[in-house]
Amino acid sequence: SDIGNSGFQAILSSLSDSLIVLHFTHSCLNAKILPWVESFIKTHPKIKDISLENNPITLNSAPELNVSGLIDQILKITNANQCNCYLEIYTKIQDIIAETEIGCISLPREHRRDYDLLELYNEMKKNPTKYWSINMRSNSNMSLNAYNIFLDILNCDIRVAELYLGEDDMNEEMQKYFFKDFRDNNTVEHLDISQNKLCSQAMKYIGSFLIHSSKICVFTLRKCKIDSEGIRYLCKGLSESRLYSLSLINNPLSSDSCARIFSSIPPSLKSLSLWGDDIPESSLQTIIDFLNTNKTLETLNLKFNPVYDKHVDQLEQIAKQNGICKYATHPE
Repeated sequence: SDIGNSGFQAILSSLSDSLIVLHFTHSCLNAKILPWVESFIKTHPKIKDISLENNPITLNSAPELNVSGLIDQILKITNANQCNCYLEIYTKIQDIIAETEIGCISLPREHRRDYDLLELYNEMKKNPTKYWSINMRSNSNMSLNAYNIFLDILNCDIRVAELYLGEDDMNEEMQKYFFKDFRDNNTVEHLDISQNKLCSQAMKYIGSFLIHSSKICVFTLRKCKIDSEGIRYLCKGLSESRLYSLSLINNPLSSDSCARIFSSIPPSLKSLSLWGDDIPESSLQTIIDFLNTNKTLETLNLKFNPVYDKHVDQLEQIAKQNGICKYATHPE
């Protein structure tokens, strides 16, 4: 259980001299407990089995201590007392980073606790000039403090160029909290948000991010159930953005929302995917008018929309006449 350092210290102080087994595994203990452990084993020479496995005892969790030296000293004492001692430095995050290809970090759900994010922050700071890609899909088990540390990573000088947020199940309050601070980010070039029901306030902050970021160029929103107000905020950000590619996939759009998107396309945008958005046939004239005047968009994906599926020949002919925009058929 998550006893923590203070709970551990209180328990140690209450244990008798006759104790022979001490196991605290998965207890959220960090390196600050090591001086207490050293003192405890000196005064409890009868103990024969100690396990502190699976705790976030890292070199970064107590920078004021000589963690390696303390562990060596504890092992020397337990060896002299013929005591089995299972004590290790937690290196899971370091191992994940070491195994990544060109800075691509994918954190499993079980390694997104507060101390995991803190360790990630400390490790990434060691490579300030490196370009990172972070996959944080399925974050619903992250605490508020873990999100705070994650925001510290995103809003400092660490170069997180690609960010994947998906299947989050963040409630509205958490969305507002996270995206309000995330809008200050100016490193992310590729942002992918999938399977989040994004509230309108979150979309307002995302729109602000699109306006103020000088880096973002590829943005994907997939199955985010964005309502008409959210689309309005998205389009405000889109119109003033430097986006090169926007994918709005499997997000039902009304005629009004469709018209708003096509009227908000900035000169920088070269690729637009509205794949599977249930765009109604009533949007046909909106799309025709756009194609007739388009001078910048090069790729448009309208696959699996009633307006495209029932008028495909007409729309493709107009695109050919325009000579600039081509149709794509894959979701991205």
